[in-house]
Amino acid sequence: MGILSMKGLTLVELMVVMVILGIMASVLYPDYKSYMLQRRLNGAALTVSLDLMLARAQAISMNREVSVIFPTSPSSQYTYDANGNAKTKNIQTALGYYDVTLSADNNPIFSSRGIARNAAGTNPVATVTLRNPAGSKAVTVNIAGYVTTN
Repeated sequence: MGILSMKGLTLVELMVVMVILGIMASVLYPDYKSYMLQRRLNGAALTVSLDLMLARAQAISMNREVSVIFPTSPSSQYTYDANGNAKTKNIQTALGYYDVTLSADNNPIFSSRGIARNAAGTNPVATVTLRNPAGSKAVTVNIAGYVTTN
């Protein structure tokens, strides 16, 4: 068994591979970080949208009003009241969207017919704005009770 017949990698070859991997990681990290910021913002917007749709569905199925109460200044919490037992949801700690805050211009109240209203009687009924370092998303509830995200 001669020296030329041995198989394997030398230390120099392993170091070259490690340097290449390190360069690739340092180039890709900023893209990954911004990608994750955007994913957290989209996830939080989807969560709020689903809770608003659930509130409408419960108002119809329980034949009673259901309200969702949002803060007017940036916060991480909102209150969901379906049957007289208000439950507070925290999107940062409970759901993992730790850099997202939300605020709303009004609080939607869904009737037993699925129609939404607010105390001011305006349309759109409510616009919830979610923000993080990646930007902002708006979740809107119109007078017909439909929820849209943009």
